[in-house]
Amino acid sequence: MGGERDVRIVTIDSVQVSSNTARDVRAAALPARNLGGDGLLGIDSLKGQRIIMDFKAMTMVVVPSSKNDASPLEDQGMIVVTAKTRLGQLVMVDADANGQKVWVVVDTGAENSVGNSRLKRLMIKRNSKLPVKTVEMSDVLGKRTPADYIVVDNMRVGNIAMKNSPIAFADAHPFKLFDLTGKPAMLLGMEGLRSFQRVSVDFSSRKIKFLLPEVD
Repeated sequence: MGGERDVRIVTIDSVQVSSNTARDVRAAALPARNLGGDGLLGIDSLKGQRIIMDFKAMTMVVVPSSKNDASPLEDQGMIVVTAKTRLGQLVMVDADANGQKVWVVVDTGAENSVGNSRLKRLMIKRNSKLPVKTVEMSDVLGKRTPADYIVVDNMRVGNIAMKNSPIAFADAHPFKLFDLTGKPAMLLGMEGLRSFQRVSVDFSSRKIKFLLPEVD
């Protein structure tokens, strides 16, 4: 999020993810305190794979990509959104925030949803009374980035309506990387994805499937 830095590279003999085994993997060696775990799987490790995050059962699994459009039993009742690909990331273009068209990048590696300055200006222009809090984001390099934290009343992704979505606004490095600095754009992180019961991200078919929470 905070930018680029030269880091040490190590070679791992093999990494197995689901049925895929990658050999001689070149990986960035980063401090565990910044990762929050022993490692971070990148897009390169998830080619041909599908991530299924079940927030009700508190599980996440990686399975081979769907071979066809026939939905398996586990996907029944899910809303399907087809995305575009940009540098390996899935980008949803049929989306808006408070009525403003927005490019949405699905970022399962980010804790918070992050919007760029272009989107922030448009949100405040539409509602100058939006409460703004100051927060600080920390990335895997240990860099800290100040951000303005705003709750967006209405968001839409495809046919899905999302209410009261918290977004941290900052000109984070990924927007430059994806050539989205001049367009209203946001990274949809885990905080936003948790508002659903289950989310499936298929990198091969470019399909993202959402299961809405159960209504009491």
